[in-house]
Amino acid sequence: MNSTGSERWISKQLLNCLYGVFGRKQSFIETINVHNSDIHKYVATNIIKTIIPINNEISTLLLVKNIDSNLISELNNTCEIEIKTSHNNIKSNVAIARAITAYARIHMINLKFLLNSLGINIYYSDTDSLFTDKPIPQHLIGKDLGLLKEELNGLIINKSLFLGIKQYGYLYFDNNNNKIEKSVFAGVKRDSLSLSEIIDLFNGKSIIKIINTRFYIYLNNLSIKIKPMKLTIIKNLIKY
Repeated sequence: MNSTGSERWISKQLLNCLYGVFGRKQSFIETINVHNSDIHKYVATNIIKTIIPINNEISTLLLVKNIDSNLISELNNTCEIEIKTSHNNIKSNVAIARAITAYARIHMINLKFLLNSLGINIYYSDTDSLFTDKPIPQHLIGKDLGLLKEELNGLIINKSLFLGIKQYGYLYFDNNNNKIEKSVFAGVKRDSLSLSEIIDLFNGKSIIKIINTRFYIYLNNLSIKIKPMKLTIIKNLIKY
């Protein structure tokens, strides 16, 4: 869906921090600094997410912890290695996390009905945000919980394109008349796609992006390589 002259509003009903705390995975990342000469010891006994070189002597390792014990056993038996993992108690509650987003959706649905009754069209909405073609009534805007904030502070979006859930881009001009392009596309770094590229995706074309730094761990010989990765982006109307 293509639109012009829209405005973006963010709802404060969704408590992102609270949702994030209760929705945490049981696995977590432990960060440690080690001597480069000792890296091979950690590679042989841990699941390593990333290795960040600091200097010629020290590197930072991001170790994945709280991995399922059955997966560890399968890896050890298949690859004949001895990977170990520690277990820490992560306090999370998926039911509470789901309730937070559920109540946020209820709030957004009621808001949509109200805006439609006022003749305000909604171009796109997510759990905590929406794009409209007209200003929202002032009594709905504020700093209190449940109210909205105007993300662009009075600026108007000149052009936008919405392809699907978390697949959109828009442009506007700031107070100095500089053109600003923004994009959200699931699986891709925020603002890494231009509006012209999103238009190409809308027309059925695919976009290729090169991610320069990707760490690959080879369990067969316990080696690590840093290689670029080619990412092909296509329009996808299915949300998984």
